[in-house]
Amino acid sequence: MLGFTNTVCLDINGQHDSIYCDLNFPFDDINHIGKYDLVTDFGNNEHPFNVVEAYKTMHKLCKKNGYLWIEQAVFNGNGYFNFDIPFFEGLSVAKNYSVIYSAYMISTANGDQYHLPCVKDILDSINFNKVDLFGISYIFKKKEENEFQYCYQGQVTKENKYTRYRTDFITDKFPPERYYIPSISTTIGGRKALNILIKSIISKLKL
Repeated sequence: MLGFTNTVCLDINGQHDSIYCDLNFPFDDINHIGKYDLVTDFGNNEHPFNVVEAYKTMHKLCKKNGYLWIEQAVFNGNGYFNFDIPFFEGLSVAKNYSVIYSAYMISTANGDQYHLPCVKDILDSINFNKVDLFGISYIFKKKEENEFQYCYQGQVTKENKYTRYRTDFITDKFPPERYYIPSISTTIGGRKALNILIKSIISKLKL
């Protein structure tokens, strides 16, 4: 439906002509690193116990300016992990992904699925006794080739080599694509943060 002429899948069981891959361990096949326009996780990466390595593999498979589409369970899943907003926003910050789309997903017993804004307050209006699965969907754009970094919540110590970011979720209306800029802190001056913001705006206008 999206117009792709070639698709590839990774699996541990070899089914569907899949490439063998145990996502608990690093995937370093140079024939596939940085080769794909779209890499998906539709309820897969909660099953490997080493979930971080699974998302590292997604990052490595995706080419620059490609997309990563993740759909995971917030609860009522069947894997080792459940995911929610802070995980995805932190992922966006640490990898410098831009967020193209985000939504909560409700699946009913009769197979229907509905998408809702990713806003915590909306959860109070849902009768979860009638929900078969409650999930979350994010689409990221990989803007640059970089190493897989970890995100840190809250205050960052001087010993931490990573730039500090705020990962508060943006609940107001936002453009179709959004991304984080470094916070003004001990690790970055206000002028530098402003320069980054201006360069980002100019880059978007050129597009």
